[in-house]
Amino acid sequence: MGVVSFSPDSRYVATGSEDKTAQVWDLTSKQALFTITHQGPVGAVSFSPDSRYVATRSEDKTAQVWDLTSKQALFTITHQGPVGAVSFSPDSRYVATASDDKTAQVTGWHTKDPIAESCAHLTRNLTAKEWQQYAGGEPYRFACPNLPGPTESERLVW
Repeated sequence: MGVVSFSPDSRYVATGSEDKTAQVWDLTSKQALFTITHQGPVGAVSFSPDSRYVATRSEDKTAQVWDLTSKQALFTITHQGPVGAVSFSPDSRYVATASDDKTAQVTGWHTKDPIAESCAHLTRNLTAKEWQQYAGGEPYRFACPNLPGPTESERLVW
């Protein structure tokens, strides 16, 4: 049994099948843009409301999100059991999955301001050592001005 979904802007259609693949088609050219492969049957395809991304879910315990412009996989969501559903939020910023293992995941992945989104989940700024590890050669600064920073000695330790 196959599945099919139109993009909200009606430019694309995606199909999924028991043969462990999903295909995204351009409706204007009537050409397949790319194929998505899973390890199990593809049971759902879903487009983001902005028609920029497509998500697939499979009985192989994964869901995948793809960028329609670059035709590249952006990330994979894994569950302990077969993924039963996949859906984008109305603002295209989140992907929700539900699994036969009785769990659901909401993945926030497409943020307008990734620094602000990160700062909303932190309790302090990075120490100088952490900054060097994650920011490389960038000069040290507070990434989150609204959060407390490290002590003077933590900032000076390189």
